[in-house]
Amino acid sequence: MPETIPIERLGEAVREAYPELEAVGASARDPVYLVGGAVRDLLLGRGRADVDLVVEGDPERLAADLGVLPYANHDRFGTLKLELDGHEVDIATARSESYPEPGALPVVEPGASL
Repeated sequence: MPETIPIERLGEAVREAYPELEAVGASARDPVYLVGGAVRDLLLGRGRADVDLVVEGDPERLAADLGVLPYANHDRFGTLKLELDGHEVDIATARSESYPEPGALPVVEPGASL
């Protein structure tokens, strides 16, 4: 079983597992957060996972500031995919979601904060 990482070491573990995120931190004009499985897997000592970011702003502007073009853009949901240093990165705008009925696609309201 892998060794878990104490929360105090999470920042160091992120820098080691995802060095490409240094460019995100240096380029971002708005707060950006690493979320999802990447955080869970680091805490559980599993190493690298898919990179999911949430930005409290425009993901397209973040991509432009990074100097990369998204290869998938889902305006309806405020999300995009891009490649950063050879790694796929999903970026979503901070948002609230509601579901008009079970199984329906979400109605997305951008502009939320974490």
